[in-house]
Amino acid sequence: MDKIEIAAGENSPYILMDSENYTLTINGNSYMSGPSQFYHRLSSWIQNVKIPKGKTFNINITMGYYNTTSIQIINIVLKTICLNNSGRVTINFMIDKEEDELTETALALAQNTKIKPNIVYYD
Repeated sequence: MDKIEIAAGENSPYILMDSENYTLTINGNSYMSGPSQFYHRLSSWIQNVKIPKGKTFNINITMGYYNTTSIQIINIVLKTICLNNSGRVTINFMIDKEEDELTETALALAQNTKIKPNIVYYD
């Protein structure tokens, strides 16, 4: 699986998984019912991502609003990527300056990765 793109829905984020360019992009809100079904493709894809030495896997998440189940699932996905590719992963959170309370959610998403995420605030 080289690339998977999932369009954003009313309550679900845009997702781009690109193993060729070593990136995962999540952009938007995730408060749908049944998020495990939505994130199933992401979970399956992430199990097979192995980053070669000398390369870095970049995770870019533009924060939206997430329900608790979505946070738990994304947390597991991030943890899996980081454990399978120790020392070769960066996590970047982009947060609207007007929504700075989302910083707590961003930190919860990266909680079990043992990586200090980069947090960027934008206008």
